[in-house]
Amino acid sequence: MTSSMLLWAAFHLMVGLLGTWCARRYAVRRNLLDQPGARRSHDAPTPRGGGIAIVFALVLAAIWLGRAFPEWTLLLTCFAIGVVIVAGVGWIDDHRPLSAWVRLIAHLCAAALLAWGVQQAFGHPWLTAATLVLGVGLTNAWNFMDGIDGLAVAQATIIAVASAIALTGPERWLAVALAAACAGFLPMNFPKARIFLGDVGSGALGFAIAALLVFAVARPPAWEGLLVLLPLS
Repeated sequence: MTSSMLLWAAFHLMVGLLGTWCARRYAVRRNLLDQPGARRSHDAPTPRGGGIAIVFALVLAAIWLGRAFPEWTLLLTCFAIGVVIVAGVGWIDDHRPLSAWVRLIAHLCAAALLAWGVQQAFGHPWLTAATLVLGVGLTNAWNFMDGIDGLAVAQATIIAVASAIALTGPERWLAVALAAACAGFLPMNFPKARIFLGDVGSGALGFAIAALLVFAVARPPAWEGLLVLLPLS
């Protein structure tokens, strides 16, 4: 790994670490706590919303990469806006529960925007349709995994690391940023969670994983190594 890539990873690791620490302080102060229950794995009230640190890391990475790789600016802009939409509705839901329909519409809008960007970048209708399905499906799949110590973030980290190995260009840098930010979050989420991702982070993680898988399929032969990871989701 080059020195620039190491610095990139270190920066996003620090965003994950410091952002999670700040998010936990905020959650405790605002009493944003996941309470124990029959369908939950934790046995004590646990702060939520720490995933906003990963959201910040992803958005910062997309903005920088869009400037560094002008041919990817449109697609990365669609990705960044999609992450903000998913995270934004999740942030509101973490504070004041929203209806499932409102969340689904937001997820559909974000996935549709990413799908449009994919169509403009690659021009494959089947890939555009797959982006829409994966964008909505994995956003909600990761949301369901949150609340179990380390599970959602560990699985996202594995896929992000595999993506960083298999992919090239700006998508590799995006994968490294995601893996590093997740590594910064994980110490407060495993082995015993001191904070959960919350809807703000879990949905954004699933959305980001969907994007990386789409980028892998669009850039063969990277998909051959990454598609085996789909069962993780």
